[in-house]
Amino acid sequence: MLKRSFIWLKKILLPTEMLAVQLFTAPESVCFLEGQTAFWRQKGIRLHVICAAGTDLGQLAAREGFTYTTVPFRRPVRLFRDIWCLLLLIRLFRRLTPDIVHTNTPKASLLGLLAARVSGVPVRVYEVHGFVFESYSGLKRLLLILAERLMGYLATHLLFVSHSLAHVATRNLIGRNRQMTVPHHGSCNGVDARRRFNPERVPEAQRQLLRKQTGLTTRVIGYVGRLTAEKGLQTLTAVWQGIRTDPAVSLLIVGPADSQLPADQACIQLLTSDPRVCLTGFVGDTAPYLALMDVLILPTRREGFGNVLIEAAAMEIPVVASRVTGVVDAVKDRQTGLLADAGAIDAFIDAIRTYLNNPVLRQQHGQAGRQRVLRDFVPEDVHEAKYRFYAYPVTSPVLPS
Repeated sequence: MLKRSFIWLKKILLPTEMLAVQLFTAPESVCFLEGQTAFWRQKGIRLHVICAAGTDLGQLAAREGFTYTTVPFRRPVRLFRDIWCLLLLIRLFRRLTPDIVHTNTPKASLLGLLAARVSGVPVRVYEVHGFVFESYSGLKRLLLILAERLMGYLATHLLFVSHSLAHVATRNLIGRNRQMTVPHHGSCNGVDARRRFNPERVPEAQRQLLRKQTGLTTRVIGYVGRLTAEKGLQTLTAVWQGIRTDPAVSLLIVGPADSQLPADQACIQLLTSDPRVCLTGFVGDTAPYLALMDVLILPTRREGFGNVLIEAAAMEIPVVASRVTGVVDAVKDRQTGLLADAGAIDAFIDAIRTYLNNPVLRQQHGQAGRQRVLRDFVPEDVHEAKYRFYAYPVTSPVLPS
């Protein structure tokens, strides 16, 4: 605590630029930082990113204005590779001497917090975007919980992207006796609902062109995200089989296939072969595709928050999603969307049909969602809440309400 207080006192008395290092396992997760670099620079903090290499990383760094170093992280456990990455991080931290290390995503967080602790970094922030153990049971679940407890111990600050996620942490004794908070109303970065995710900024001509390119001429159910079991791929496929009996409905899937599991591959093959399903793969800007949708579905098994849900809300698209951790914070049931139990195929089908058959309700929930995003998820408010939390340490945990 004394070390942490000293660096902020030094900042006040000797105003010099501070260095914050943000870590991510995969380069696609660095999009969590979009729009943040300028904010931190105003606070006298320079950002440096560490993550695995990726083709778009250099472009994002140039656009956002941060520096970066690549480390060969991989999501699966690879003992010798992980030890090598840990040694690389220790060497990097001793060279960079950061004032703050802020970790995101599980693998980068575990190795980054260990390296930061060994290197004597005074402020070590673990931003929790979700708990993998919620998808497992038995011994694997226990081991994953123990890994989360270790990260909670190594961190000096814990940020949770939703209140329900913070409650899961508290129940599982993660982050005990540490400073904990949910910044503002949650989410990792808020949503730019005035510029990027604004339905008025997607003109009708652009929508018509995109409809022509995708072949969508009917009402559209949309899905945005990775095509994996944990995102509910099998439920999505089963729900679509129940909905497609209506010939005036199409399915638009925006996101990459990210699983080699045989069951997932079978689902992807079935969807790909369906002429009324459009799979775009990864796209950098999802807003124009959201503008084509009548309703968004997210049958996920677990989330930390579910950014796509408030992005859809900002575009005035009502959502049908699983009633699980994180999602219950992003969606106001029967106000901005409809929630169903995870894996409850019939309940998802009924909820989607409710929206398709009731355009007035669809519009009401869409408009209510956008108003909520404009009120509660302004990016600058989320950034300011994060800064206030770990810039001015307190002596006791700040637990979520």
